[in-house]
Amino acid sequence: MMELYNLSQREQAHDHLMVGGFTLVDENGKKTSTRVRNLTPKDLASITGTLTNEQVKMAHAGKRQGCQRGQMAERTCEEHRDGR
Repeated sequence: MMELYNLSQREQAHDHLMVGGFTLVDENGKKTSTRVRNLTPKDLASITGTLTNEQVKMAHAGKRQGCQRGQMAERTCEEHRDGR
C-alpha cells in the first residue's frame, strides 16, 4: 500500500492507475490474471487512507532513498559514457 501511495503522488503514475490500469501478480511476479483493472479516485483514497502517519513517513523515506539511488546510477552512466 505504501508503494501505491507513492505512485499516487506522481501525476503520470496516478493517471496510469486511473486510466491505463494494472494487472495483478503473485509474490513471484507472475500474472494471476490478464484482466486490466482501473482505480477510481475514491478507490485510491480508500486504499491509501488506511496508512498510518508512520507508514506515510516510511513511504516518503523509501521514495527519497530510491531517488538517491537513481541519481547515483545516472551519474555512473554519465561517467561511463564520458569515459571518466
